[in-house]
Amino acid sequence: MRSLLINAIFFIFLSLSCFGQKINSNRSLPQVIVFNDNTKAPFSSDELKKLEQVYGDALATEIMDRPNRVLFAKEILRNRVVVKEVSNPKAHKPCPLLSEVPLSMPLFQILPEMNFLILRHSIL
Repeated sequence: MRSLLINAIFFIFLSLSCFGQKINSNRSLPQVIVFNDNTKAPFSSDELKKLEQVYGDALATEIMDRPNRVLFAKEILRNRVVVKEVSNPKAHKPCPLLSEVPLSMPLFQILPEMNFLILRHSIL
């Protein structure tokens, strides 16, 4: 009799706790990415040189064979990145050369006062 009462209480508690759980059905819809119109044009020779320099032999498999990555690469190169050559060394922001950064040290220890990290390299 006692075990039947304990089983009944356990069953009621289990039933109430299962039905008391709130099911989160507020799933957000995936965000639609809208690319600028200039991403419809093919890569320029300068853009292809930059991509070949970064990806090397893997350019075809990592970028060119994947249409979404082609669009992302065009969006980044054409609308988000500005490459400037600063010929005056005094105009550079204070930051270490990439060749001077030890591989074992985290970057936030190198430039703790900056909100973002800038590393520059010397062009030979």
